[in-house]
Amino acid sequence: MARKITRKNFYMEIRRNFGRFISILFIVALGVAFFSGIRASEPSMRITGDAYFDESDLMDIKAVSTLGITKEDVSAVGNVKGVGKAEGAYSADFLNIKNKKQYVLHVMSAMEDMNKITVREGRMPEKAGECLVDDQMNYKIGETIKLKSGTDDKVTDTLKTDELKVVGKGNFYHIPIPAITFVVMFLIFMFVLEKTTFGRRVYATGSNEQSAKLAGINVNRTKLITYAISGCMSALSGLILLSRLSSAQPTLGSGYELDAIAAVALGGTSMNGGRGRVWGTFVGILIIAVLNNGLNILGVSSYYQDVVKGIVILIAVLSDRNR
Repeated sequence: MARKITRKNFYMEIRRNFGRFISILFIVALGVAFFSGIRASEPSMRITGDAYFDESDLMDIKAVSTLGITKEDVSAVGNVKGVGKAEGAYSADFLNIKNKKQYVLHVMSAMEDMNKITVREGRMPEKAGECLVDDQMNYKIGETIKLKSGTDDKVTDTLKTDELKVVGKGNFYHIPIPAITFVVMFLIFMFVLEKTTFGRRVYATGSNEQSAKLAGINVNRTKLITYAISGCMSALSGLILLSRLSSAQPTLGSGYELDAIAAVALGGTSMNGGRGRVWGTFVGILIIAVLNNGLNILGVSSYYQDVVKGIVILIAVLSDRNR
């Protein structure tokens, strides 16, 4: 009897809120399809990553010595079990004055078999006194760079010459994809919240649902879209974490939700809703990042780090209630 009543109530609830039921069904189906697509494309993603690493011959470990490394040291490292290739190189920092401004230049020797450099313009150096500069640096091909040590030591104690002629421009470092993604998402959501009707509806719904309903806002739809966007951003964060660690575990992002709540609370967003800015959240992210790095440097246990973040959230919530 109880089962029949429960089943009847279940069907009645579906008929009463059929639109919401279909929306939830489609969201679940979309999530399943997304997860299935990721699982299916995993081999291709691994092959693509391996191909990029093999094509660029990127190094896995960089060993630095203040006393210098000899050819015998390089050979010894190469003979270690599990090391596929080892190559020696050198680097040094020098000063250069250009347009009455002083710059610090990091001069590195080009490696023959690892960390291949992409030449965007010009050519690779072929003899002493020539150099290739990063394409983001404000130096032109044919320009001569005068190096200074900044101390009483001579530049020629390290290099063969203290003048380098720019013969090419290349790409040494890439802007990390997560950083680009963060900036793009930051600008998009700042525009959405501050310049669109949907953003105003989100603020109104968070401030007072009843007032928003009376104002003609479809509160359920606004909340549904907001939660869907939040889920998509969580999935994007998971993909970025997956690309960084090259592995996937169900509990890999455990604890990140605490960082997110703390950053939002510190950024001035009200826990009661209706107030907050993307810029404030950005400041909160910086504060949490500094806090995490500081706690890690001090060697604080991860369990106590969660306690500290919880205290930060508590203080933010209490200060919000006193406004």
